[in-house]
Amino acid sequence: MLVGNFDKVILKSVGWGIILLICYLIWEMLLQELALSKGNVELFLGAYFVLSFAYWLLFGLPLHLILCKYAKTDYINYMLVPIVFCIYSIFYQLEAIALGLYAVFQMLAFRFYVFKT
Repeated sequence: MLVGNFDKVILKSVGWGIILLICYLIWEMLLQELALSKGNVELFLGAYFVLSFAYWLLFGLPLHLILCKYAKTDYINYMLVPIVFCIYSIFYQLEAIALGLYAVFQMLAFRFYVFKT
């Protein structure tokens, strides 16, 4: 069972998510002329890290190990859990769709780097 180099790749995927999140914060500040304080940004990024690593521990790593053992490691298989979360968010909690989109982005980055040598 080939599982790839997933320990360093998790940090890369969370890092790319941070870059996307910073671009989103800049967009919000420019679009809505929102003044974010340093404490709010630190709290927001800290919560992002905690949620990202909790997601990886609860869903990402078990999904990766199951896919490596029993199924194909295609991109679509890695995106199933985040896509289900996005669909759920559309119908029930529209504000939470951003978390699902970040999860899709992280899983795409993870899948791109995990089996790269």
